[in-house]
Amino acid sequence: MFNRFTLAINANDSVATIYSQGKIPLAARLALFDPLSKLVTRALASLNATEASDQLKHNAKTVADTIRGHHHAATPSVVPPLPDTPETISTSHMSFINRANNFRSFIALLAAIPQYTPAETDLTIASMTTLLGQMDTANNNIGTTVIIPIENARTTRNHLLYDKSTGLIDLAMKSKNYVKSLFGADSAEYALVSKIKYRRFIK
Repeated sequence: MFNRFTLAINANDSVATIYSQGKIPLAARLALFDPLSKLVTRALASLNATEASDQLKHNAKTVADTIRGHHHAATPSVVPPLPDTPETISTSHMSFINRANNFRSFIALLAAIPQYTPAETDLTIASMTTLLGQMDTANNNIGTTVIIPIENARTTRNHLLYDKSTGLIDLAMKSKNYVKSLFGADSAEYALVSKIKYRRFIK
């Protein structure tokens, strides 16, 4: 019982430790993505200054609006803030991945338009492709160093706490019944443990 308790405490601490260590790459990724909307707006303006067809400009604006969150209720207009609980990381992670994938589509569309030849270095296809590579690397890094370790640690913790019969919750309930059977329902010993409440986690 006490060994199981120690293992559960250590597993719970592991979740907090991994999340705390992950704040650095999470913050670095946030800083990388933060200027994306303004960059896309400038690239779109550069395209609009060319003789490309209205249809191509419209197509580019549609993708740009998705990246910037314009007219899409499900997509935030700004990069989500740094998550403050491990439970929010996965959702936020998908938002960053979606933005990177939409940026990939935006770059591919601009690359296929001969008239898109901006003089500004950061708006060139090459520069934006480099930025996209950095975004992909940041997303992959979060997945391997934060998301997967946290999910693994949480799974281990939940098994230790909530598994039928062997989980800490069931063992604690059995211990209460044992104290009751050993000393009696009216005993001082049972009174010490009878009011302790346990709640099983339901996902």
